[in-house]
Order: sequence, then structure tokens, then C-alpha cells
Amino acid sequence: SEISSVPVSILGVNLVVLNTKVTISEILWIIIGIVIASVLIYATIIKGKENLTLAASMIVGVLIMPFGYFLYEFFYTNPIVLGLPAEQAFVEIPVNIAQALTGMALAMPIVVFLREAGGTSD
Repeated sequence: SEISSVPVSILGVNLVVLNTKVTISEILWIIIGIVIASVLIYATIIKGKENLTLAASMIVGVLIMPFGYFLYEFFYTNPIVLGLPAEQAFVEIPVNIAQALTGMALAMPIVVFLREAGGTSD
């Protein structure tokens, strides 16, 4: 990983924004994908078909969330707040997808556990 700084002016105030670059190997991405797929398979097949709608809704959320982040960064944060090129929002797409997938992988077993503890299937 590497760290760099970029001077920016926000509402007339000069600041220095730190940028970080983290490189994740292909092997780690494969492991992350296997873990997420395993959680989905566990929740849908082993724990019952009622979790299929939960998995499907989380997948839709994983697709929508990075798109929303992209729009926010492209049209507001980068050009208006940070004074950076709007196109720099494309750089954040993989990070936002990874964040959404991590959230889904963590939320799925928690929701399944809470459903079973509460005795509901909704």
C-alpha cells in the first residue's frame, strides 16, 4: 500500500487530503468470493428456502449501493466538495463493491440467527 497527499480547497479553506492505495491480490478476491458464495449457499440451501428472498434482496442491495455511492461522488463530492475531477469516482467502484459484499456476508448470518432466535420466518 502507499499513501500520498493532495491539496484541496473547500469553501476557501486549504486542506491536505490523504490518499491511500491498497493493492489486494487476485487470490484474496477469490477467497472473498468463495466466502460470500458459501454464506449464500448456507443460508439458502442448508437453512431453508425462506432465506432465498433474503439473499436475493441483499444481492439487489449490493448492486444498488455502489451505484448510489458512484453518483454521489461523481456529481457532488469530487467536483463540488473536494475540487477533484468527477471521473475519479470510477476509482472508488471496486472499493464500494467490496464494502457492499462484506456487509452482505456479515448481515446474512446475523439476520438468519435473529430470525431463528425470534421464531419468525419473515
